Amino acid sequence: MKNALVVLLVFLALPPGAAETVKGAAAGRLVVDTSGDKTLTAVFSENHVVILDLDGDTRFLRGLEIELTTVQNTFAQNAFALSFYRDIKEIGEDEWEGTPVYTENLAGKIATVYQVPFRPNSGFRRTPYVSLLPEPIEETAFPVLLRIIPAKAPAEEIALFHLSVKPVPGDEGAVKLTLRYPQLLRDKPVSVLVDDEVVENVADPQFLQEGEHQLLIISEDYRTESRRFLVDRGKTTEISITLKDTMPLLLFEAPDRALIFINNKRITTTSAPYPIAPGTYDIKIQVSDYTIIKTVQIQKGKTYRVAFTIDMSVSETD
Repeated sequence: MKNALVVLLVFLALPPGAAETVKGAAAGRLVVDTSGDKTLTAVFSENHVVILDLDGDTRFLRGLEIELTTVQNTFAQNAFALSFYRDIKEIGEDEWEGTPVYTENLAGKIATVYQVPFRPNSGFRRTPYVSLLPEPIEETAFPVLLRIIPAKAPAEEIALFHLSVKPVPGDEGAVKLTLRYPQLLRDKPVSVLVDDEVVENVADPQFLQEGEHQLLIISEDYRTESRRFLVDRGKTTEISITLKDTMPLLLFEAPDRALIFINNKRITTTSAPYPIAPGTYDIKIQVSDYTIIKTVQIQKGKTYRVAFTIDMSVSETD
């Protein structure tokens, strides 16, 4: 996916929601890789625009950080203003249309940092050294256009501005769940919880803070699944779970020569889990002349380990 960000610097902004036509030759096009942390730079003069493209999606980003610098004598000659526009459209040669969202007077500022949030809870904060756009610019609002113009008649010397832009990563990652169903028992309802919060749409990636999390899958028709997993910042963790039906299973541990009976019916295959319906059963294991019989209550969704052991007692005597 590829979008364009254009930031337009002007002296007067139109009322919010009103589109404006802006003229200015593009001084450069910077492509911001949203999956990296590379800083891109450009040099441009007043009455020119710079176009910033987004290569990738913004789901793991808090926003963009833009730094604008110039030299002291630039502000000794002129006053300038900066405006941000969203929903930019190129309507002709060196001609653009967009909706203004923010304007700031640059008088007296040699360097200014602007933070452009992509979402409401970005964690950005306005400080004496950082200007923050009051509203997020969503990925769907791109491209955005940038331009600087003087507030009064230009001086003979052309004012040059240096622009740098970089993505600001968040502290989130994502988990993508894939549920696989038993062939003979498909599409039964399940409840999926992550950190005790119900997941409404399991097919969608779930965005979580980096670190350890708890996954729980509950159903009347499948066995409960519970596991912990790690989420890395800026990455998607994929988890595939094969659901199992609630038929109880018996796991046998006995010598190879042992004879195993359930309700007096001999069981010949014991190397794999043995499915059995819920109920009460007499389980008998016979090794040569030694026989053990246990009565077991088998419950739905449980797995039982049936182990044959012969105890030996050793004690000290005088």
